[in-house]
Amino acid sequence: EIGMPTVVTNAEMLKLTDGLVKQNNAAFGREHSMMPTWASSKSPRAMILADQTNLEASCAACVVHKMLIPLVGQGNIVMHVLMPKEQMPVGVRQVVVVCTNGIFERPHVFRAMVVASEAEADFFPVIPEPSYRFPTSTFYEALRDAAGKSASSVGVVAASVHAAGSGGYADIIVRIVEEIFKQIAIEVNPQDHENVLGLRIGILASRLLDAGRKDHGAMMRRAVMAASSGAALASLEAAEEEEPCN
Repeated sequence: EIGMPTVVTNAEMLKLTDGLVKQNNAAFGREHSMMPTWASSKSPRAMILADQTNLEASCAACVVHKMLIPLVGQGNIVMHVLMPKEQMPVGVRQVVVVCTNGIFERPHVFRAMVVASEAEADFFPVIPEPSYRFPTSTFYEALRDAAGKSASSVGVVAASVHAAGSGGYADIIVRIVEEIFKQIAIEVNPQDHENVLGLRIGILASRLLDAGRKDHGAMMRRAVMAASSGAALASLEAAEEEEPCN
């Protein structure tokens, strides 16, 4: 049995969700945990970014993660929820952003977005609450102000960010959020009917898999080009060595 905690916090809710998932998987002979284990295993290529100070956002992130795993696992996509005090992996390729009111006011979210942007990751916005307010010009003005104030405290290691200063850092954050919302956001409300939720998660999974295939293809092309360039350079050097001196 799994008891309800006397005080419901984000950490307690995550433990409760993890216990329920383990209990459900045990009944079907599966092994899977909601708790992040990527720090001691293969670094994930996809992350779910949510405002972990918001209980509903944390729960939505867990639901999205649980439903995505069986759909993207066959595509070799390792996915985890970014937890408080964790760092965004520098090799991340896809980031699902759980967009709730206030998420773009959090320094840890700023830091994670900058690292993902430096890694040239693709962003996929999902909306878990009907009351979410999409960005307006007023929103971007407030975002610029909040990002500028947090520039000295986020601890981002990217040299380009440090060189930009607080004003440049704010510009970077605004550009990242603008890029996020160039994508069509998918409404993923955990309170929706299971069939509706499953359909929308399926659309999100398709986008992630398509992006993963494109990313793999780009990596292969870069590797081939690098190998070809290396072979061409070696041939050129060999030809120069064989050329007789006059």
